[in-house]
Amino acid sequence: MARIFTIHFDHEGAGHSALVTVRQTPFATEYNLSMLSEELQEALPSTRVLSSRPGQFAFLDSNGGKPTRLMQQLLQSISEHVSTLA
Repeated sequence: MARIFTIHFDHEGAGHSALVTVRQTPFATEYNLSMLSEELQEALPSTRVLSSRPGQFAFLDSNGGKPTRLMQQLLQSISEHVSTLA
């Protein structure tokens, strides 16, 4: 069963929010971001975040590069939300 939640984060001095849908697979938990502005979506490598272990989150298709500030803010917001559920 899928879960849905909303995250709130700041980027470049402005508050934003995103809808996050959660899908559990046998190998990882997948978080899909939606309802982001077009500008924010274009700044991301993907709208999909994977977690193969608790507390570890990474954007799909990030090519292993260092995450941008926006990516870090989104990953932190997801992590904080998930940790409050545990």
